[in-house]
Formats: sequence, structure tokens, C-alpha cells
Amino acid sequence: MSLGTEIMRFTSLVKRWPLFFCVLAVLMVQPAQLSAWGFSVSGVRQENFSQEISNIRVIPVIVSADLNGDGNPECLEMYAERLQISDCHGKPLWQSPPEWQVKEAQIGDLNHDGKAEAILLVWRPFKPWPIDKFLPSGGRINTFHNQAGLSCQVILIGWSRGAYNEVWAGSALIQPVTQLHAVDLDGDGLQEMVALEGEYDQNENRGVLTIWEWNGFGFTLEDQTRQTFTHLLVVSSNQQIGMVVQK
Repeated sequence: MSLGTEIMRFTSLVKRWPLFFCVLAVLMVQPAQLSAWGFSVSGVRQENFSQEISNIRVIPVIVSADLNGDGNPECLEMYAERLQISDCHGKPLWQSPPEWQVKEAQIGDLNHDGKAEAILLVWRPFKPWPIDKFLPSGGRINTFHNQAGLSCQVILIGWSRGAYNEVWAGSALIQPVTQLHAVDLDGDGLQEMVALEGEYDQNENRGVLTIWEWNGFGFTLEDQTRQTFTHLLVVSSNQQIGMVVQK
């Protein structure tokens, strides 16, 4: 069985089983492929989770929560890179525009407003800043897209003004995100955004591990690794939150 097949098993099993069994599945094929990392005020650092591997548990992404405050949960459902917010019983409440390619979706509170939002990792047609139309150089973000003219963005969809709307949408990212996770890494009660960031038009789905904090208007980069990785999981061990990545 190939490593790629094992990783597919790795990412599908975590919804039902402790990370212990998933880690073993990968270690039997490529023992040196996994590494563990933590984050604190001093930044991101490599950790050793091997002392009690049976105590390690995956922290799954959240895909159901009360988004509109009516006391009932809503669910995120993905269909061929389209995202639908439903009432969890088949009734659609919101759907992503057809020109969006939604790669990942989860629920969290990355903007620290006390409300749950849908966090989308989206590729969509590149749009320059309005002021950039008047700049002779083409603008400061004119290269932030792939050869197909698509840019990568993180978008928050939440309940506002009586409907589901974009409550925050960042500009085209200078480096596209290949995976992300919303989680409170440092225990301060506020979520950070953990992401793998790659390059536009790269052949491999890999990137550096980055940690981002909400600054009131957008996200500030707190730290990143020099190494690149292909898969990311957020885990807990002995009441500490960390990240397991695959080279």
C-alpha cells in the first residue's frame, strides 16, 4: 500500500478513532515522516509527543453549530467544492457562489467576536484592490494568483443583518493556504489560525507551518517553520494542544 493511500486512511480515521491508531498506520510505512510542534508566547517549537502516544487525541474540525442564534444547530455540507449551510435536515440556508472553489470549511471564531462563523478556504477569481486600478505598476497584489487567474483567500461567513453574509474576507493571499485549522493553541481562550502555506502554481500540495492571530482587522503572522509539510492535524496530549505534521 502506498504512502498516499495510508495518508487517506490517516485523515479519514481521525473522525472515529483516537489518533493513536492513525499515527501507527503512518509510522508503519514512514516512521520519519511525522513531527510534532507546539506554540506559546515564545513561538512555534518542535515537541516530543512520543512519551505517551496513547494519550494523544486528534482535535477534529467543527462542522455543526448554532450560527444564526435561533437555538438550533446548522451544518456545513460540501459538494464538489461547493459549500452549503443547511438546517442539518436537508434544507439549504446558504450556498457558496458557483465561481468559488471551496477547498475546506469548518466552524470557529477566528475574529474573536463571540459568534460562530463558517471559515472557508476558497479559490476564486483574482480581484485587485480598487486603488490598484490607478497604479502604473498594476498594484501591490497583482501577482497573488495562479496562472488560471485564481487567488486563495480565507473567508468568514456568519449571520449578520438577518442573513448569512461575508463578515470578513481577506485580500488575495501572497502565499496560498493548503490546509487550515481554527484552535486555541496557547490556552488564552481565543482561537488562532494554524495553516500550511505553499506557493502559487507549485506542483506539490505542501507548505510551511504558520500561526496567525486576529488583530482586530485581519490576521498577523505570529511565527512559522522553515520546513515544509504536506499534512496537518491538531492534537491534544496531557491537556496541551499541539500540531502533528507530515513531511
